Amino acid sequence: TTQSVMANHSMLNCIGQDSAGALVTSSFIGKDLFGQIGGISYLLCTSKGVDNDPEKNLKKMAIIQQLAFVAESMTPLLPCSYFLPVASVSNIAVNVSYIGFGSLNTQVLEKLSNGNIGEMYTHLSIINTIGSSIGMCIGMCITHILPDHGMRLLVTPVFGAIRVFSVYKAFGFLKKK
Repeated sequence: TTQSVMANHSMLNCIGQDSAGALVTSSFIGKDLFGQIGGISYLLCTSKGVDNDPEKNLKKMAIIQQLAFVAESMTPLLPCSYFLPVASVSNIAVNVSYIGFGSLNTQVLEKLSNGNIGEMYTHLSIINTIGSSIGMCIGMCITHILPDHGMRLLVTPVFGAIRVFSVYKAFGFLKKK
């Protein structure tokens, strides 16, 4: 979430250079729309057998997500005409990674629930929401402390490494259970 806030701030800065508010809005909505449709299309073609090799799926989703966050964070460093294509492709990757991580969450729920999936899902959702809120606050602080997009681009991989390490650590814990 921290990376998402920093990436969104970078993208909004890029499209904020245009004076027409409708262009800004349509560009930002357009990247979400293309991202969602593209993500769903990709996943419809590749979702078969996603449970067969969760470690491979985890690695693939982590790489896809981190590349997307770096690309989004680079948008203010590129000409504004590149915003929609870069942001759309990045958003496709983000949607693919979130849904891919979601498929791994089903395995987590199954392993930890002892038959009470609804209660476990509620607890995991609460933890995810708290973590997301903390991440957004950290991201907002970083965008104020490091207003330069190039400097923030250097910080983005650090948060990516922390995220990937944490996910792998949690997944390793579950494999032992």
